[in-house]
Amino acid sequence: MTDIFTEFGKIVQETKTVTVFAADGKEFLSEAEARKHLRKQALRDTREFARYIVGADEIPEALMQQILNVAQAIQAQGVNWAAQAANLPQKEK
Repeated sequence: MTDIFTEFGKIVQETKTVTVFAADGKEFLSEAEARKHLRKQALRDTREFARYIVGADEIPEALMQQILNVAQAIQAQGVNWAAQAANLPQKEK
């Protein structure tokens, strides 16, 4: 430990061992924060992909199998996503 004295007070330099949780090239102090970051990133990626598909008005052949896997997983949940979307609060513009 090193003490550094300044006109405003003492600064103590300490070397500590800390555990961090790395995700997506960033460091977080807790696993919960890292998981939250990954969920948000997945949501952003999904949103951007959906915008791309809507804009292209078709599913690219090269991505067909991945899209089918996702679509089947969503359908297997048995959730009526159109009804869920209709119940979302509308954002003011």
